[in-house]
Amino acid sequence: MRFIQPDLVLNNVTELKPDMLQPEVDTILLDLDHTLTHWKSTIVTKEIKCWVNDMKEKGYKLMIVSNAATYRRSNPVSEELSIPCIINALKPLPFGFKRAMNVYSSSPKNTAMVGDQMFTDILGAKRLGIFTVLTTPFSKKEALITKIVQRPLERLFGRNSF
Repeated sequence: MRFIQPDLVLNNVTELKPDMLQPEVDTILLDLDHTLTHWKSTIVTKEIKCWVNDMKEKGYKLMIVSNAATYRRSNPVSEELSIPCIINALKPLPFGFKRAMNVYSSSPKNTAMVGDQMFTDILGAKRLGIFTVLTTPFSKKEALITKIVQRPLERLFGRNSF
């Protein structure tokens, strides 16, 4: 259970403030779908843009880490926010997280992961010792596998009890 229990739970990534993170964190990895954008969308809200710019001004290094198979959606978001992106992350496996940390020469101790899924974003990051932030998905519209497998498992394991 401890590998899927996030360190912090928020409704939206924009609620994340520096004082909520461990002092040594300087790198923030961000899921794409339901964290920065709606599922299958490239539209980034003004609030997300402002939050990203504010965090960058405060010295945080940000990166999108997505399981998306192509750059078709992630590149427009990455370019609009002026932050790099890793695709084919294969979360919860460690490869994407490690690739992202290597870009910034960061370590798990200096990194936080923000995402909406317990069994990809949170599980993968926790296994590496990364600080984790679970957010509420933007909507119920999502991939079929997420809807019929992952979300019911999250409810079973107490997503709403954190």
